[in-house]
Amino acid sequence: MRNKKNMQCQYLLTHEVPTDFFPEKRADYRLSRKSLRDLTGLECLEIVDHLHMKDDPTIKVSLSHTKDLGCAAISKDPKVASIGVDVEWSDRTYRSGIEKYFLLESDDKDLELIELWACKEAAYKAYSPLYKGQKTLVIKDFTIQDHKIIFQDEIIGDIWVEKIEYLGRELVLSQGIIYHC
Repeated sequence: MRNKKNMQCQYLLTHEVPTDFFPEKRADYRLSRKSLRDLTGLECLEIVDHLHMKDDPTIKVSLSHTKDLGCAAISKDPKVASIGVDVEWSDRTYRSGIEKYFLLESDDKDLELIELWACKEAAYKAYSPLYKGQKTLVIKDFTIQDHKIIFQDEIIGDIWVEKIEYLGRELVLSQGIIYHC
């Protein structure tokens, strides 16, 4: 496990889960929920509208997983409307041409493709519970520039990404925050 506080969020990575912890569920569910339980201390892990904990609406939450790893991020900051998290192994391979589904000319050129992917996933997860538009939201709707999340030419939040060493591998972790207006 790795626990770290960044921005207004705290996250926890988990790679092992007891066999009796949600034994009927898939491994990715079990890993991310174990992180969530350990972060919150709550027994009820129900999340309302992909946004907050049922038993404590002041806890904003986001979950992510990648092969053999789960992650939960939470925020109790009252200025935070929503959060999003994404984790990806740095050595993940993508299909050729996949970038056309998420890369924009206006995106930050200093980010590697895997970092940009993680940022856009985190931005999508952070904004989608709050989105009230008619159009179906997709990750290509977001521009990532200078640690900001931009949607329809407006800055709507902050984004943070880092590479960390975990289990002897490099991991990309991104967190997005949408603030109350």
